[in-house]
Amino acid sequence: AELFRIDRYAEMALNYARLNSTSNDLVFAKVEVEPIIKRVVRQYAGQFVRKHIALKCDIAPVQVLTDEKWLAFILGQLLANAVKYTDSGTITISSKRMNGKVYVSVSDTGIGMSAKDISRIFDKSVRLDDTARKAEGVGLGLYLVRQLTEQMNGSVYVEWTKPGQGTCITFC
Repeated sequence: AELFRIDRYAEMALNYARLNSTSNDLVFAKVEVEPIIKRVVRQYAGQFVRKHIALKCDIAPVQVLTDEKWLAFILGQLLANAVKYTDSGTITISSKRMNGKVYVSVSDTGIGMSAKDISRIFDKSVRLDDTARKAEGVGLGLYLVRQLTEQMNGSVYVEWTKPGQGTCITFC
């Protein structure tokens, strides 16, 4: 477990450096969203079972012009946070096309957050309250998610959050 944690921190640091370098390694192609979501979800299957988390998927068959590697990274970060802050309950992943844009949402029934914290969660190295500090991490995940979605001409936002009842984060 310790080696996995060090690898995750190293990966986050490397991705942070890549994102802030002058060379941009984004490679855009038309990709199907569903197989990417399924691949990322499989990485967390053991944690779903261990934490008694039900997974619901409402995935529309949509294609998007994006960087497949970074799309998987964004999904992975959102799913990692949902799993990290949900002790039991449900995580829902959905995708849809609306008004010419593709929206992907990850919602959970976890600890949620207060309204005052919403404006800070996408900032660099932000850790929220004492509950969040107990969970592992360096506070770069959502910062990288925001930076990447913006570099790919998209956006990310908290659709809703209820302290003690979960959070829904959507990107397009």
